Amino acid sequence: MPPSHQGNLFFIIFPHVCIICKIILSVLLTNGNTFKNNLILNLLHYNSIMKILLLNLLFITSLLSYETDSWIHNYKIGVKLAQKKHKNIYLFIGADTCRFCKIFKEKTLSQKIVIDRLKKDYVVIYLSRDRHTIPEKFEKFGVPRHYFLDQNGKILFATFGVLEPAGFFTILDEADLNKED
Repeated sequence: MPPSHQGNLFFIIFPHVCIICKIILSVLLTNGNTFKNNLILNLLHYNSIMKILLLNLLFITSLLSYETDSWIHNYKIGVKLAQKKHKNIYLFIGADTCRFCKIFKEKTLSQKIVIDRLKKDYVVIYLSRDRHTIPEKFEKFGVPRHYFLDQNGKILFATFGVLEPAGFFTILDEADLNKED
């Protein structure tokens, strides 16, 4: 499961603690007139190393997140947004510990072309049976589950399982055929 970075003070505090330690070490290791020059050189070197480390950390944490992290996680809010935008809804129901859900996210939902089409035509909602409230009319087990709904939440088409991008486009086409005009 991707880590939540909200409220994580480590990334804020750690660089400052390192700078303070670096200054203290510089003071202890230098003497006389060279103190000021050594301190400036050490801090410049340290800052470039810290930038590289922080960029690597940001890159690694971005790899741990999924597209569905930015989706709507509340069914009622998703329906209201769909009504406002006059769009149908794609509802993906999964579980945090489901390996098939993880495979679907990594293989299919990581593809820009898939996400672009979904977001163009649908309001996208992701509900985890482990963390979110799922309305009774939807199946919670046998995930991943894919529901295509009209803007009022009426089920137009439903399926389940891991879908490769090509297979998912076929499902999207099938869902489009079931749209009510």
